[in-house]
Amino acid sequence: MSSEKRTAKRKRRSRAGEIWHRLRKNKGAIAGLFIIALLALTARAANWILDYDKQVIGQNIAERLQAPSSSHWMGTDELGRDIFCRLLYGARFSLAVGIVAVAIALAVGVTLGAIAGYYGGTVEDVIMRVTDIFASVPNMLMAIVIVSALGANTLNLMIAVGVTSVPQFVRITRASVLTVRSQEYVEASRSIGLLEPLIILHHILPNCLSPIIVQTTLRI
Repeated sequence: MSSEKRTAKRKRRSRAGEIWHRLRKNKGAIAGLFIIALLALTARAANWILDYDKQVIGQNIAERLQAPSSSHWMGTDELGRDIFCRLLYGARFSLAVGIVAVAIALAVGVTLGAIAGYYGGTVEDVIMRVTDIFASVPNMLMAIVIVSALGANTLNLMIAVGVTSVPQFVRITRASVLTVRSQEYVEASRSIGLLEPLIILHHILPNCLSPIIVQTTLRI
């Protein structure tokens, strides 16, 4: 394939296509994606492959504290329950809470961080001081307060965990936006009269994704 054809092909490729193209070249990333997908699919199918009453919560004192074996891949706990089955079943809730909570933190934190980093001045001061107040409260204490106020259920737990993660996303996004907002392509977008929300969405945030993606995976 000639260089002109390769260049034309790259131009036709969408942003998502470019991300997938680069991801496929990284064998470690593909291996990690496969492991995560396998974990998610297995956890999702736990209801069909496990008997909840017998394998997950069923007690068998005669087999308590067994070492890992072909019968119990991760051994058993003090009540004789299979640890692997319990982990597999519990992964459904862990993944759901992690993904939804981080999605909440991502939506709120990235929005506030982008606004603070782009506009600066009083807007930035207000957002960052409020963020500092939230960050000064221990995460666990804040989560307990939120769940106590809203009620103890899974949805409120997701909200509580999401709110406690917002300050990290605000700070990381603000720092990334500060390094990008003075670039020439941003100035060019302003000069042709492009609306500021569109500048942030289409030109600034796409160039701030690397640290945000890292923070997202770590928080999940």
